[in-house]
Amino acid sequence: MSLQPFHNFTTVANTLTQDSSFAFNLNVTIVRHVKWISDSLLTFFVENTYASDCVKIYRTCPLQSGGMKNCELIESVKLVTDEDCAANVKTSIGWLEVASFPTTGSIYLMTVIKKVNGEEVKYVERIFKLQNIGSGSSLEQLCHSNELTVRMACSIIADEERECVYMIGGLNIRKDAELYRDDISQFNVKTIEWSLLTNVETVALYSHSSLMWKNKFIVIFGGYISSCSVSSNITLYNLETKQWLTAFHLLEDSPSKSKANGRTNSGIALLPNEWACKFNRSIPNNSECDTLIIYGGRISKLVSKRLVYVESSDILLFHLNESELKVRQRREEYSVEFPFELKHFILAMPKNEFSSLFVFGEETSKMSLIFCGCNNISKADLFSSPNVKKN
Repeated sequence: MSLQPFHNFTTVANTLTQDSSFAFNLNVTIVRHVKWISDSLLTFFVENTYASDCVKIYRTCPLQSGGMKNCELIESVKLVTDEDCAANVKTSIGWLEVASFPTTGSIYLMTVIKKVNGEEVKYVERIFKLQNIGSGSSLEQLCHSNELTVRMACSIIADEERECVYMIGGLNIRKDAELYRDDISQFNVKTIEWSLLTNVETVALYSHSSLMWKNKFIVIFGGYISSCSVSSNITLYNLETKQWLTAFHLLEDSPSKSKANGRTNSGIALLPNEWACKFNRSIPNNSECDTLIIYGGRISKLVSKRLVYVESSDILLFHLNESELKVRQRREEYSVEFPFELKHFILAMPKNEFSSLFVFGEETSKMSLIFCGCNNISKADLFSSPNVKKN
């Protein structure tokens, strides 16, 4: 009998029925999810980017039994300041990214404010520090924008040990154009300063996914690498050696192309190998947390010689092996293909373009995956023990 990857799949919170304000429209709604303390999720929701000046914060406890009642509004925080407002100027939140430092209880809101005065449109960045969420929260504005950071469709990684937040790629919004960023910028939360960490040695990218691995690698998956080209590559940056590395790169004519379609806005997380090896026997059975699990997003496919984009509920597994990473020194070396496959599973679950994925219960006998989209939060339980095979 074939091994089934998940069971006990349940919807924890369906925000469309929980609160009508969650009705999703890609052009006017921003939703960001953050794993938080006490096995909970925080959802940061901007209802209308054409008019909203605040972000609503919902808390969900996905490992608890029950359904919609677990999703509750705990904060509504105004991010448009008095200095942003002026006569005849329409001011609203145009973009939002969230970085969390669970040990200190700090949330950093990386915000782009949109100002419209007649036909003139201006974008400025604001960074806010939010503390004590749900219990007398405090909001502090840290700094104004600069040329590095007024950008959208980027990814954010929090590095609590180094006391900084990384902003990767994105679209740099300027008065006359949208410029693709090809860098990683670093914001130091102590000195309140931005600096350029490195340029991306591939090409500019946006609408990608990223995370931190082994507390020293920035891992980047997928995203646009030009205005019309979408990637499924896995690229890493070593913060200690300052080197760019490649774990996975497909040639245009690769026979594996159909197994790893380029995709944007996927959810990614790290799964312990002892769980991941149950689905792909080439993954070592040990306690290390080296396996990327990738969920959803928007896939690019060729249909009748036309490039089309579809929302996905795919799940991909890929084992990261530090000894097999390829150092990138010259741009022309990017034609190298690495010999492995991404394991593909399909769930009867909602398709999500803007996806987040979280793993709960890493140190317990029960583990759950939490799948988050723009209008739902769902849970899939794994086996009750990584050492017990499912019949």
